[in-house]
Amino acid sequence: MRYLLLILGVTVHCFSAGYNFTDAYINVPIAKQYNINEIQFGASYAYSGAPAIQGESSNRYDMDLKAVYSFSNRHQLAINLVNPTRYVGHYQYTITDEFSPYQLAAGIKNISESPFSTWESDRYVEDVNMSPYIVNTYYNPNTTFTIGYGVRAFEHQKKSLIGIGSFVENLNGVFFGFSFDQEIVSFLVEYDGKDINLGIKFRPSDTYEINLGLTEQFVDGDFNPQHEMAPKRQITFGISSRNLFSQNDHFNSQIKALNLKVADLERRELNRINEQKKKKEPELISDDDVLKTRVAELYSESLISYNNRDYSRSIRMLQDALTLDPKNMLILSRLGSVYYTYGLLDHAAYYWQQAVDINPNSPDLVDVKTFLSNRL
Repeated sequence: MRYLLLILGVTVHCFSAGYNFTDAYINVPIAKQYNINEIQFGASYAYSGAPAIQGESSNRYDMDLKAVYSFSNRHQLAINLVNPTRYVGHYQYTITDEFSPYQLAAGIKNISESPFSTWESDRYVEDVNMSPYIVNTYYNPNTTFTIGYGVRAFEHQKKSLIGIGSFVENLNGVFFGFSFDQEIVSFLVEYDGKDINLGIKFRPSDTYEINLGLTEQFVDGDFNPQHEMAPKRQITFGISSRNLFSQNDHFNSQIKALNLKVADLERRELNRINEQKKKKEPELISDDDVLKTRVAELYSESLISYNNRDYSRSIRMLQDALTLDPKNMLILSRLGSVYYTYGLLDHAAYYWQQAVDINPNSPDLVDVKTFLSNRL
């Protein structure tokens, strides 16, 4: 049955040993604003290459199925088929109600009435049902950092890590994770309260992701004491689908088209300004004029980088311009547009909200205001 589920799961949303929760790095949950009415499907799949279990096919692979639904921008519910006969639920609620550099959420993992096993053999039963937690995620350009505290699934009963990983076991119940995002690639590292996991995520488009992870690292031996001496799940792989059936899909495509039009208009306007400058006679330049000129240069360089699909450099140029002119509505709006193209909706909404606050009656922000209201 598990092999049949794997074939079905890969076609829509395949995860690995982790990735079978609400939105997360691997096993560490992240606090965020959700796409309203978004549906995700998935299959979590892990492989253990431990020599000690050669020939035990039922314990070499560990696989789940899941479905996730975000019924508002603050509520996300997941149903997880952890073995052929057992469903487990997960739920997360985002407490913060505005687009800020950090997000705070609370949730409960493994909503189930009794202990359960994720293995087909039904061995290695773990008492991790009903695991509440609270988590805080900090968003910065190209990076996120998450830290939280939880019980049961996030606590360890025995110390199992060796080497440099052993010191984190002194913080029982504490979990944390870090991601570095570079264009379509994210690098992940996390401690989920029991294990240290490393991962890499590829985002070729807005609708799917490819995940590869090295899980349960720095554990001595072929079996993991944190999971009732189950075989150590070493390699994880997945293809994940996102943004399924979201009511914002049509609106999002309109925003993208609008971004392209705005970029074209901005490019032509900058060309016109540059042509006018060439015709003017040299004048004494004030410090304020120098500042404005530098802001315009950075803005122009960001547009060139954007058109060359160098989104990371485009963001850096806009951030430098924003440092010189922090109340510039055009720069804030443009930053939101570039982050949106990047797929980072929380970052986009944050800068768009600042632009609206500065000039709420601007006709250029009508579609942006509609987008923000749909996410509340």
